[in-house]
Amino acid sequence: MFKLKYVWLITLVMSLMLGSCSNSPAISQTTNTFNPEITLTTAVSDTPDPIEAYLVVIDHLLENRRIATSTRKYLSIDTSKLPDFTSSAKERLFSKLEKYNLQLFDKTYEELKAEGYAESGWSFPNGIFIILQDIRLKGEIITLDAAIYLDPLNAYGLDDFDVSWKDSRWQITRTNITWVA
Repeated sequence: MFKLKYVWLITLVMSLMLGSCSNSPAISQTTNTFNPEITLTTAVSDTPDPIEAYLVVIDHLLENRRIATSTRKYLSIDTSKLPDFTSSAKERLFSKLEKYNLQLFDKTYEELKAEGYAESGWSFPNGIFIILQDIRLKGEIITLDAAIYLDPLNAYGLDDFDVSWKDSRWQITRTNITWVA
């Protein structure tokens, strides 16, 4: 009987000790955060956040082209075509993009050209330009067109690209490379 109480007490103490570690970003269930250095599944949410879906798409674009971000200075995301994109949503998106260690812009290609960052012919020599557009939401599936530009001979686009809310996270469920330069 004494041993059973002792095991129960140790179990209770260990549970309390592990519970105090729940503020760790690898274990947190209260915030919906993304940390690329944590390989565990991070926060689980019951409500889909489109910002997380956009991040999945941006990460896919950068990984699919195997872009060495260390050779670039800038990352520009054209958010002008994102529906109902508030300033707080923009702040959340760009704070999560800081993981790439690039100077971040929220500019259209025309704005980049006017400010001298980009050249004609979709050339962005020191940067990466991403545009997300034609966004359609049907249930828990976001369908969109996405394109990434580095220079005239290094760009590609995806049309009717699907990101679905499954297992409490956004996942790419369909991609189509429709053009490559």
